[in-house]
Formats: sequence, structure tokens, C-alpha cells
Amino acid sequence: MQRFNKSILPLLIILLVATGLRFYKFSDQAFTHDEFSTLFRLDYENLHDVIQIGMKELDNHPVGTQVFYYYYTKAFGSSEMAVKFPIILFGIFAVFMVYKITKKWFNSTSALYAASFMAFLQYAVAQSQIARMYGFGIPFILLMVYFWDKIIHKEFNLKNLLVYVFAASVCTYTHYFSLLFVAIVWITGIFLIEKKYWLKYILAGLSIFILFAPHLNIFFYQLSKGGIEGWLGNFELNYFFQYISYVFHNSWIIALLVIIPILVFFAKNKPSIYKRYRRISIIWFFIPIAIGFTYSYFVSNVIHERVLYFSFPFLLIFLASFIKKTTFRNELLLTIVLLLVGSASLFLERRHQEFFNNQRYKCVAETLIDWQKNIDPDSLLVVKFTYPEIDEYYNAKHNFKNNHTIYWSRENKKSDFINLLQQSDKEYFYFGRAEIINQTLLQIALSYYPEVVEKEYTLAGEAFLLKKSKHKYTEACPFINYEKELVAGYSDSSLITNNEYIGTIEAMVDTLIFSENNFIELSASITPMDTIGGAKIVSSMEKNGKIIDWRAMEINDFILSDSISNQVFFTIPIPDIRLKKETHVKFFIWNPNKAKYRIDNFSFYTRPGNPFIYGGTDKIPFNLSKYCL
Repeated sequence: MQRFNKSILPLLIILLVATGLRFYKFSDQAFTHDEFSTLFRLDYENLHDVIQIGMKELDNHPVGTQVFYYYYTKAFGSSEMAVKFPIILFGIFAVFMVYKITKKWFNSTSALYAASFMAFLQYAVAQSQIARMYGFGIPFILLMVYFWDKIIHKEFNLKNLLVYVFAASVCTYTHYFSLLFVAIVWITGIFLIEKKYWLKYILAGLSIFILFAPHLNIFFYQLSKGGIEGWLGNFELNYFFQYISYVFHNSWIIALLVIIPILVFFAKNKPSIYKRYRRISIIWFFIPIAIGFTYSYFVSNVIHERVLYFSFPFLLIFLASFIKKTTFRNELLLTIVLLLVGSASLFLERRHQEFFNNQRYKCVAETLIDWQKNIDPDSLLVVKFTYPEIDEYYNAKHNFKNNHTIYWSRENKKSDFINLLQQSDKEYFYFGRAEIINQTLLQIALSYYPEVVEKEYTLAGEAFLLKKSKHKYTEACPFINYEKELVAGYSDSSLITNNEYIGTIEAMVDTLIFSENNFIELSASITPMDTIGGAKIVSSMEKNGKIIDWRAMEINDFILSDSISNQVFFTIPIPDIRLKKETHVKFFIWNPNKAKYRIDNFSFYTRPGNPFIYGGTDKIPFNLSKYCL
């Protein structure tokens, strides 16, 4: 009987932990927005329409992942578990391949270090649980590199060539950044391979290009639409530092977990081959970032954390290259410490499973289902900021019927929202948000339904059950922070003016905000005394005499009728501004046409916001007591 090879024990532990973290509460894992996008674009009669309409016209990515899921869902269904299952397996395989490549290039201790981080980092775990091209492509990226390395080292047998060409071709059909990475790897080989093998190597690259050729018309068509992503916001020059911080959990604990093993097991005087692969690793990590940044700056923003995932493992391999080979006992201890601390950070600092299993669409759908159990449906007004087809998915899943839901979009007018609330005779109001909205709408809702009965926050989503009340809702830690209310400016109900600037209120931001997730909310009762109009409520924030944020709200959006008092609202979301200390804020009414208005009670106050709103990539607050949750 063959004895167990104890040297593989640390790797087995890593793979076991990687499997456990990815399959934990597997049945509760919810679809993300992008996964719903994948599924909805499969809803065509044939594969031709999936490619030509679902992908070429409506998407900006290659068709590979979509073709795979077209056939896969026909065979295995489209439930969360069925759809996510292959991606999770791919993610576990990626951990194994990181180990294999790192060990081949450096040593087993380095390999355990890199594979451990690939096993527990939220960045890798999340992409292993989301059925999109990122988790789909990463195992083929690593498989391609592994067999590319064999070819570079003169192992030009048919098997190695076929696996290399196959894996690279899958990458070209997965995402344009994985296509870019295929090109970077192949070009690298030109500089490393012996000249006598050039012809075979060039033919291998030509084979990859020929296999991708049928997709070229789709590629150039998507490129002609103005960018290969197209949906992202403005490019930020400091994004790289935000990305690195997110990758390592925005955590000093994980930063130390990266650094300390390198200091303890630092490799000195290693062979030149080590230095070659170290250079290759860091170059492969940075080149896609540099190209993406350049394209984003001059053409259209394509940079986000998911597209950088294809080259991310080589950052881990680069860091691992500084670690020397050590004893089996030290390897086992290193592996256990990395996995224990890293997994604890994943659950406690990033709260991964809690939020990953409560995606914003699921939150909005299921909170209504749960909260309505104790309320007469006829007494409830329901407004949701979500996609109706996604909402219907959850309603059908729970056999829930609500024929009175109003789906609100960003195109709807604020005056229509005010009219809806004014005319409602319902005692309760459900406000669910899974999409980007103007936060002033919640401020409006709270003015008509001031009592907060229930609330739930998740990443980029929130839900509220509000109730009409004769008195404003208060508690020890109120939702609207009346204890810190700062009323300044015009509370004189008899003020009538046609000045260009009305009621300027000034303060330092440090005196207003006790949390960076707060909102500043302005309100005023305004009666138009003229027919010209055009006034705006303005928020201006300055630091050292330089304006860092300026925004305005049209007063006409709230005017339901002339010559009567209209309540006007304006919410300034502090998380979007990322204010710094010593910021000077000014709020005023700008009346460029010098129309005549009557102004009553122009004031502002702060309200606690969703502390997890940008927690998908930003730091998640550990102490929530100050957020009044």
C-alpha cells in the first residue's frame, strides 16, 4: 500500500478551504445584476439571435460565456445553484493552477503562499461565485500560461500545443481583456523562445488568431459603438490605489499578512531564472492596467476591478517570488495562519457571505414579501426602484403576487412622485431601491410618511417600510437626526424677495457630519410670486478656496401649482463626494432670473445613510453604532 505523501497536505488544506468558502451556504447565493443580464440575454429562440441580438447589439463583450450558458442552461436549468456551479468549480481549479505555476517558477513555499491568497481573498471568492466571463475565463488564462511555459522550455509536443491553443482561444472569446492578455503572453514568448522554434510558435499564435477570426466582425462593431465597455462612469486617476486596497480587503491585517511572510522567508541570491519569472509576473500584471488606463483616459472608461481579474493572479505570483523554500513544518504553519486570518477577514471585515447572499434585487423583493405578512395589502403603497423582470423572478420564486407595485425610473419627474404621495390614502409606504436614484426621493417620502417601521440596508440597495404619523418619528437614535439639526438662514415666513442669491447658509463640514455615509438634506417652503421662475437650490463645497463639489436642484421640479406654497427638497449624498476635513459648505437659493418668491423655513439637517452603499469595493464599517442602525 502506497504511503500518503505528506508534502501535499498544505495544498489539500488550501483546496479544501477554497471549496468551503465558495460553496458555503450555496443554496442561499443570489444572482447579481450581471448574472441576470446573462440570463435575460439567453431568452431568444436560437443561438444565432443570442449572438447577433443579445451580444452584438446589446452587449460589449465576446460571445464565449454566453454560448456556453446557452447550452448549459438547456441541460441543467437556470436556478442560482445550477448557474453558479461551474463557475465555482472553475474558481477552485484556478487556485490549484496558481499553485502549479508558482511552484514551477519558484518553489513549493511560494506556491502555497500565492494559492492561499487566491483561496480566501474576497476578490477571487466573489469572481468564483458570479456566473460571468471573469470567473469563466480565469482558469483558461492560467491553463494557457502553464502550457505556454512548457512550450517556451522546448516541450513542443502535440498535447502541449493543443492545450495552449485551446485555452488561449477560449480566453479570446471570453473577454477583451483576456484577449489582450493572450496577446501579451504570446508576445512575451517571442523574446524567450529559441529561434529554431520560432516557426512553430508563430504558427501556434496564428492558429489562435484564425480561431478568433469569426468573431472579428462583432469585435469591430462593438468597438465602433464608442467603447468596449460603455457603461462605466468617469475614469479616476487614483483608481489603481483604490483597486489594490480593495483586493486586500481594505485591511491593514491583510496587508500585514502579505508582508510578514515575505520578511520571514525572504529569498536572497536566487538564480536568474527566478528573476526572469519575477519580472514576467509583474509585467503581466501591470501591462493590462496601463493599456486599460490609457484607453480609459483618451477614449472611454473600461477600467473596473473585474476586468483586472485576468491578470491579478500574477500579482500574487510576483509577491510569492520573494519567498524562499522552507521546511514542511513551516509550510504547513504558514498555510494554516494565512487561511485562518484571511478567512476571518473575509467573514468579519468584508462580511462576504452576509452581503453576497443578500444582493440588492433580492433584498428589495424579499423584504416586501416578508414585511407585508403583517400588513393589510390594501393599506400599503409600494414603489420600487428596480427592474420589473428581476422583481418578477423573485415573486414567482416565492409564489408572491402584488399587482399594485409601482416601478419608478430615473426618467420620472419628482413632481409626479410628490403627486403620488399627496393623493395616497394608504397608511403604509414601501420604498425599495436596487438601482441608482436621486436620494431626494427618500427625503420626499419621509416628509409624507415620517415613521420608519422597518429598514434594511445591503450593498448598493436598501428598503424601507414607512408609516403616516401625526408626529415626526423619533427614537433614541433617530433615523432623521433631529438632535443635530442645524437650522439657519431664513425661518421668517414673511420673506418675499427677488434677489439673485437668497438665504446663504455657511458651515464647516466637520460640524455637520458624524459619518461619511450621511446625507445633508435641504428643505424650504417656496411660493412663486412671478411667472419667470428658473431658481435653484445650490450646494457648494470648497477647500482652500477651490470648489470640490457643486450641484443644484431645480425648484421648478417641485412646483405643483403657482401662488401656493410648495415644499422643495434637496439631498446631498456625502458618500458620492468623499469630503475631506476643513471643507467649507454653502447652501443657497440661486435666482438668476430674479423672479419673485416667498421663502419659508429654508433649513438643512443631516441624516444617516446606508453605511454599506459602496461596500462592494470600499471599506465596510466595523462599528455600526454611529450609523443609527
